[in-house]
Amino acid sequence: MNGIPLVEDANEQRKLLDALLAPLQKEVHDQQQCLKYTDKLYHSYVEKINRIDGVNITSKYIGETQWLKKELYNQLESEFPPKDNTSISEYFEAFHSYFSKAIKNVPEIVVEIQKKERFGIQASDSLIQKSQKCLSNYFLP
Repeated sequence: MNGIPLVEDANEQRKLLDALLAPLQKEVHDQQQCLKYTDKLYHSYVEKINRIDGVNITSKYIGETQWLKKELYNQLESEFPPKDNTSISEYFEAFHSYFSKAIKNVPEIVVEIQKKERFGIQASDSLIQKSQKCLSNYFLP
């Protein structure tokens, strides 16, 4: 269908793709930072555990484990807010805005006029197609 306009300009395609990928790239970067921070917490915990000796070792282990648990929960709460606080439209706001502008020039309805030859019997038609075209031309002139 030749009547449907596409985004053919490479610059416009790039802008549209960038608007779509930017939030995803940011999310990947944020997840990397989260994992680095988690790794840092874990190594800090291991160092603290390895330094423990003396009296009340068990309570010190419990204390350090409680500290790690609290830190990890705080990180999870800041990294993953409750679902009601997140919105996909906000996440892709730049893409939605740019896409809305890009499709303003696209007509809502595209009318494609079919060529008359399409309804006639052609050499490349199968036997079934030829018989269907015959019947359709006979009953629907």
